Amino acid sequence: MYFYCEKCKKQYPLNTHAIRCSCGGLFRLHKDPEDVVPQDVSIGHMVTPLVPMNVGGIEVLLKLENLQPTGSYKDRGAATLVSVAKSLGITKIALDSAGYAGASVAAYAAAAGMDCRVMSAIEMRQIAEPYIRRRAIRHLEKGRIFCRHDWQHLLDTARIMQILCLRENLPVRNDLIYAAALLHDIGRARQYEDGTPHDLAGVQIAGPILADCGYTAAETGLILYAIGSHRLHAALTAGSDPALASEKAEYSEAIQNRFAQIMYAADKKSRPCYICNARKECNWPEERKNRTPEI
Repeated sequence: MYFYCEKCKKQYPLNTHAIRCSCGGLFRLHKDPEDVVPQDVSIGHMVTPLVPMNVGGIEVLLKLENLQPTGSYKDRGAATLVSVAKSLGITKIALDSAGYAGASVAAYAAAAGMDCRVMSAIEMRQIAEPYIRRRAIRHLEKGRIFCRHDWQHLLDTARIMQILCLRENLPVRNDLIYAAALLHDIGRARQYEDGTPHDLAGVQIAGPILADCGYTAAETGLILYAIGSHRLHAALTAGSDPALASEKAEYSEAIQNRFAQIMYAADKKSRPCYICNARKECNWPEERKNRTPEI
């Protein structure tokens, strides 16, 4: 593959820094049938379904691109763009966007470990709020030598919570467990910005997100209680309470407390102190540090 000038046909490599030909002509892409386009970077984009619908007597097919990871068809182009850029050794991306393209490219660039700057006249909190906040946390913790609040930590916390809920026979669905774990540190960016404790900021930010996802008031309350108390809850006691599994009320106070305890425990157990290079500098007391990867 290579670029060529639509006027003079001069050829340029894909990693050229030129934005147009020296003669002033615009670039076109030449791709031979045997050329392979890299597709190494992914955050889960997919072939989305077609749903039939009758509109005014006309049969149409709706393509559900809202199911893509960042909510739009832009993920298709972003996945290819970032994959090709990475294969060429490019480490930084800059683009202007009014919304979906910027959110998508930023998300895929983050997955590829690339720096990305999105320029827009629209305030980012009006669009793609979760992605920008997660990106801000990654940027603000770039030089941090201690445990970071990145996707690995969030997923580790979710998986440990899932194991502990199964062990405790706690009647909480898996999607609620993952929603709580993936959102429990979302207030970190605000803590870095203005000093608001991230558990309190997390409750304020996560509430509208959970509402947009269609969770009920009881489910939202369960998750927000765990987020708001995940730094303060007492350590999880050994053994399970069989009575919790038979609770009739939807997410009673006893279940809420146990779920919050499980989040607290999972958050702490997810930290790999036993292989951490900053263990000596860490302010965690030695008795709290995880010496083995047990749950």
